Amino acid sequence: IARLRVNVFRSIADGRGELVRPRAGVLLARLSSDLDALDGVNIRFATPFVAAAVILAGFAIILWGISPLLAVATITPVLLGGVLAPCLIGVFATREARRRMLALDAARTRLADLDRGRTELCIAGALAVQAEGVAAACQLAAETEFRLIQFDAGLRLAASLGSQGAVLGALLSGVALVGSHNVTPLIFAAIVVFCFSLGEVVAPLRLAALDIGRWTFAARRIQPLLGHYNATIDKPAKYKPSNPLGALELDDVA
Repeated sequence: IARLRVNVFRSIADGRGELVRPRAGVLLARLSSDLDALDGVNIRFATPFVAAAVILAGFAIILWGISPLLAVATITPVLLGGVLAPCLIGVFATREARRRMLALDAARTRLADLDRGRTELCIAGALAVQAEGVAAACQLAAETEFRLIQFDAGLRLAASLGSQGAVLGALLSGVALVGSHNVTPLIFAAIVVFCFSLGEVVAPLRLAALDIGRWTFAARRIQPLLGHYNATIDKPAKYKPSNPLGALELDDVA
């Protein structure tokens, strides 16, 4: 991520990217929101996903060794509410996340144009129209943000139901095991207590589901700005002019 940020800055400074002479608002969006979005991929997606997979798999193996019924009754609600629900809702949240980024970019671009061209806009009598455009973009961003909040509320509900379902499954199946003396009361209590924390294990996946559209869209827009830099710098060849007093001719120069 650090090398990516340096690469994008150097590419823009050298004019090597595919985006030639971008507008100030577009450039601001690439250097701020897009790069900041990619900063969260490792912290908010990769690490929580690996941690949740390892913990759930390890706990399922331990419970399966005690009782397959206990493992299924405990892990299944967490998988449904904490893993499957973010995957399904994340498909719909991806579109809203991209629309939110586009609306914020439009607001930044129009605001930058308003600031840089305020004199010309005042002379042309278009300052109010430009200000209304900024307000409209902000309104669209607020509407998409509200829909993302609704998705977040649904994910919170699903995760809560999954966590409570895991505790209920552990209680119902564990009581039968304790009654048949297959599990000691101490182990049964430890399993129930650990089930309360399963909701926290999959909680970061809810945030990842809401931001996956933002990450993919940011990566897609950053890619044209990337430059290709060699590890070594070619030294310019030294040529002696054949006719120092004549004209200098440049042929096939890029």
